[in-house]
Amino acid sequence: MKMSNEDIMTFKAAYKESYSEELSDAEAEEQAWRLTQLLLLLARGVPNPEAKADT
Repeated sequence: MKMSNEDIMTFKAAYKESYSEELSDAEAEEQAWRLTQLLLLLARGVPNPEAKADT
């Protein structure tokens, strides 16, 4: 998914504020994509094998 320029600039600003390093637009888009994928994975949660329904 392609990020908007505004999203890239927002991510770059947040990254610079946190790490005092500047990213190129391409680096920022890649890092933001990776972060998004991680958050989506975490949002799915970890399956609980003990929570199986009795059938």
